[in-house]
Amino acid sequence: MAMISHVRLVYALASVAALMSLPYPSSAQGFSFDPPGPFKFSVPADTFAAPHPVLVNIGDTSTQPFPFKYVGVQLVAGTADFVVVSPSSGTAPGVNVGISINPNVAAYLPPGGYSEYVLFAPLGQPSLKDGVQVFLTVMPPPPPVVTSIVNSASLQPSISPGALVSIFGANLGTPPITAQYNDSGLYPTTLGNTTVTFNGAVAALLYVSTTQINFPMRSPDRKP
Repeated sequence: MAMISHVRLVYALASVAALMSLPYPSSAQGFSFDPPGPFKFSVPADTFAAPHPVLVNIGDTSTQPFPFKYVGVQLVAGTADFVVVSPSSGTAPGVNVGISINPNVAAYLPPGGYSEYVLFAPLGQPSLKDGVQVFLTVMPPPPPVVTSIVNSASLQPSISPGALVSIFGANLGTPPITAQYNDSGLYPTTLGNTTVTFNGAVAALLYVSTTQINFPMRSPDRKP
């Protein structure tokens, strides 16, 4: 019997409502943002959903226009940069910069709340940065639905130790991701925010997608 579960982070990711909204402790003189933020996005888990960007007018509170560029992010909650910024440079005042979610990152994030500052700085002065805060909520996926468990070679339900097994269904994991073995030659037991237990043992995963999972059927006395 196979059981599939969507994995949550081992540490508790706060919901967006619980994350603090704070202005970035700016070292820059002259930046202004309209609207000032924070900006909140939400996407369903395990999809390449791409919300419409928020347009932020980058202004100039000093007496002279100055060129600037996007200089990266400072993470507040989470471990991955999830934004797309375009254009990435310009001359303030009067430049509209679009900030949105990178679907190639968000599709692989576990459900939860994430936050980061999107930072800009005058050209040639990267230490004089200022920015706006962005929140992302990754909503939980529907429960996994298994339609068949078969031998990958024959596509028949006859499975024995050593065989490659395929699980087919819906909501099984993230968009396609193929595992890489580690320095010890072992494949991961968590892939695409998904784990599989087969007859009570955690399976080493080779491939995960929203509709298919592949893993080797190991002997009961063998570790993954």
